[in-house]
Amino acid sequence: MRRGVLLLVVFALLTSACASQLGRRAPRCSDSRTTPSGEVVLQAQAVQEAEWGPCLNDLPVGWEYEHQEHKLGEARFWLDSDRMGDRFVTVRLVESCDVSGATAADESHPAIDRFVIENRVDRDVPVVIIPLGDRPRTYAIAIQVLIDGQPIDGRVIDVTIDDSAGPERIAERREAAFAQGAAVVVVDDLDVEENTATLILNRGDDPERIDVDDLEELLSDDLEPISYRATWFHVFEGGCIIYEIEADGPGSDTVIADLDRALGFYDLEALRDYGRSQGLDF
Repeated sequence: MRRGVLLLVVFALLTSACASQLGRRAPRCSDSRTTPSGEVVLQAQAVQEAEWGPCLNDLPVGWEYEHQEHKLGEARFWLDSDRMGDRFVTVRLVESCDVSGATAADESHPAIDRFVIENRVDRDVPVVIIPLGDRPRTYAIAIQVLIDGQPIDGRVIDVTIDDSAGPERIAERREAAFAQGAAVVVVDDLDVEENTATLILNRGDDPERIDVDDLEELLSDDLEPISYRATWFHVFEGGCIIYEIEADGPGSDTVIADLDRALGFYDLEALRDYGRSQGLDF
């Protein structure tokens, strides 16, 4: 048996008390099966049928691995961020998970199925302008040029113009905008004359005719900060890896792609096979 593997197994056995805590050495995806970290060995012991365990690639600047805890049937660790806060992600390896209510998502590994439950507030603040006629359409374009791309409480206004149907279908166009999470701005000939617009922030709000100069300020009222709250389930033979994500503020708009790059999957079954070939049973 290789001396390194023996030492790691001895370490794992000595620290296998229920709910033990580990040091800050992370379970690295680059660890070979012949020289795995103690954290990886403990994952293999905690969830003994799991084919895969969570591991780390290079972390983005400002992110830190906190530590791993384990008990029979579960191993977990956390990630901290200087912008999104401590423990903005909890990563758990468990024996099984309930994905009811979750939506199937693009796979992150050919042997692993991903399901997600998510609630997100994106960086863009969507605004749909609905012009009621030719003159109002030109006016709508002028408003778009005025406010599109403007920063607003850490977010950015994103304006589109919906002139897909006539005035008689305004309710349908408004509903389509609300379904996208957009605020609605309706402009007609009177607005062109008076430099006004009718603003409806949310479905169910009363329309309010306002000065165009006040539009940005009113859009910022009760504006939610950028955030991404989600649970990702990674389902495979013998186990499930769960990411519990609570990301707020700067960084949360890119956290999906950042997590996909930062986290990976370690082949625990290959580690066990190697251990057995050396006379060990994890």
